[in-house]
Amino acid sequence: MKIRLDRQLPVPAQVQIQGQIEFGMVNGDFPPGCKLPSVRELAADLGVSPVTVNEAYRNLAARGFIETIRGRGTFVRAAPTPARDEWPLLALEADVARLVRRADRAGIDRGVLLEAVGRHVSARNHGGPLRLLLVGVYEEATRAYASSLRRWLRREDRIGWTTLDRLRARPEGQLDGYDALLTLAHRRGELEDVAPGRTVLTVALVPSRRTRVSLAGLEPWTRLGLVAVSAFLPTMLHHVQRFASHVEDVVPVPYEEADGAAFEAVDVVVYGTGCEPILADLPGGVRAFEYRHEPDPAYVERTLLPALASLRASGRSEAR
Repeated sequence: MKIRLDRQLPVPAQVQIQGQIEFGMVNGDFPPGCKLPSVRELAADLGVSPVTVNEAYRNLAARGFIETIRGRGTFVRAAPTPARDEWPLLALEADVARLVRRADRAGIDRGVLLEAVGRHVSARNHGGPLRLLLVGVYEEATRAYASSLRRWLRREDRIGWTTLDRLRARPEGQLDGYDALLTLAHRRGELEDVAPGRTVLTVALVPSRRTRVSLAGLEPWTRLGLVAVSAFLPTMLHHVQRFASHVEDVVPVPYEEADGAAFEAVDVVVYGTGCEPILADLPGGVRAFEYRHEPDPAYVERTLLPALASLRASGRSEAR
């Protein structure tokens, strides 16, 4: 994804740069290992001072989001590379993911598919059930992500959820019995600090189907208000305009500055996760819905499921 500035937004350029990269880590626009433009290249492209870009990169690096490798450039922090002896298993998992997609396209129920696969494998089920803990930021959204992930797991697997704030407040006992922790890519470093030595895997997000349908279903003449945390506002504006390109009247409002007066001239408000308090200030008759995300199916099948298969194969799930 190309980093861009919206000079009509009341958000400093440095904050816009940081927010687009951080938000892009969540939704896959800037995946682990992605190379970022150099400070001079990005400054010239955006028409800002190199000092502005350098400060944005410095702050992102301090939070563990990006890293600069001398002689090579600046990259989004990559997840650990699988050991060489895990490569055959990862390749096999990719084949399984393709088989599942083919079955879905053919309208074959996944339960039926699992029975067919079971007839072609050994009766011995390698690896026990997994117990996973999804650690997020907002309670309701994290609970929804965990519920969505269940459909990719075995029936005997278990997945719980909590938030980073809960974990920081009372870390004792919350992690007992879990084989691995899951979190969003840009929160991985924070979780590793809170839970040192634990296996941490990441989950990428995409805009949920309900979000996409709601945006596409807006009437062209809708006066649309958009509310998000300042750092994420430019990226959310870009994505909303992509899914609702037919709506021309869009009013972006930083969450930190949102009040009732900001929504007097709009028909519909789309708000980012965590911005729910603005609902209390909406004038009567203004409809609102959340710009909600969900786990990216492609990422789950290509990256997360192979990692879980490796965890099972290692015997870690049977060690509890």
